[in-house]
Amino acid sequence: MGERAVFELGDDLLDDRVVTVGGLGGVDRNPFTTYDLGTRLFNGVLFEYGAAYSLTTVAGIPQATQTNADVNGDGAGFLFDYVSWSAGANYKLTDNTATYLRVSRGNKAPELDYYANNFVNIPLDKKASLETVTQAELGFKRNSRKASFSATAFYSYLDNALLQLFVTSGALSFFTDPTFNATRTVGLELEAVVNPTDRFSIRGHATLQDAKYARLTYKNSVTPAAVFDEDFSGNRVKDVAPIMIDVTPTYRVGKFSPYVNYRWFSERQGNRRNSVQLASYGVVSVGINGELTPKLSLSVQATNVLNGAGILLFGGYGLQGTTPEDVAVGGVRRPDGTVLPGTDLNVLNALNSPVFARPILPRQFTASLTYRF
Repeated sequence: MGERAVFELGDDLLDDRVVTVGGLGGVDRNPFTTYDLGTRLFNGVLFEYGAAYSLTTVAGIPQATQTNADVNGDGAGFLFDYVSWSAGANYKLTDNTATYLRVSRGNKAPELDYYANNFVNIPLDKKASLETVTQAELGFKRNSRKASFSATAFYSYLDNALLQLFVTSGALSFFTDPTFNATRTVGLELEAVVNPTDRFSIRGHATLQDAKYARLTYKNSVTPAAVFDEDFSGNRVKDVAPIMIDVTPTYRVGKFSPYVNYRWFSERQGNRRNSVQLASYGVVSVGINGELTPKLSLSVQATNVLNGAGILLFGGYGLQGTTPEDVAVGGVRRPDGTVLPGTDLNVLNALNSPVFARPILPRQFTASLTYRF
């Protein structure tokens, strides 16, 4: 696998509101070498990235012949050239209120996984697409001695995001064929700080969002000899909670500030198929911060003090040849209507099949001592 780049950054343009980024980049910090993540051997013959080959057999020995030295027309290897930008404006309404708008466009070279997962004695002659993200924010802010408040409406569109899943089926292990997809998120962030007294304050934050797959193609490989496409466009993005709430009351006593924090996450989708839902959960934490001396401070915290339970990620059932996407109530159906074996959630649960998942951390205690020189 080879990816070369030279990187250039320009900023402080248009009153610090526009940033341009252009790049050719180098993963191993050397623009004159290739970053070898896999093998460059094609059936025993060293090959060049970005070139096409044909294979013949002479006296039982594979022979690779280069048929096109530059498939993409960008020189040796894979070359990426792009510009990222951001522009914003802030408008002061009164002495303590303001509104702002920001729009940005970002780009990044394709995930290295695309190259690493596909270089299996097969030279990739076509480079992957750039990932792009378009974002916009419209906000309102108000500050006063007793309270402050901000509200931000946001939009985000991520395009050409790579999807490849690792599958183990008996003695066979492979990655599903790559697809390049898009997600769209719209939402609202609310943040407030209230100071009822000089000692007591309450900080709150809430996020309301709707994250969906604008375009998503999944290569179903439960039966490796009969792979078929499934369209998950319009489904909700996995692991993204539509509602997140964070509240922290704090009371200052002398040099110390004890606090309580509560975080709540609403029900989320556990997979891209949206056939598994992860239950909502909340976490309570307590702590205290203190200034022992002008230079020495102490912080003690108990996280998840009630030892609550919650699932962060769903990793699928422990079955050969499946991914977290290959489960549904009633089973996953092929294009001909037949059900793929081992994909019916009801059957899997009745058999007490093992489930791979990542829970939230149990109760834990931390302490830190900071000295400022």
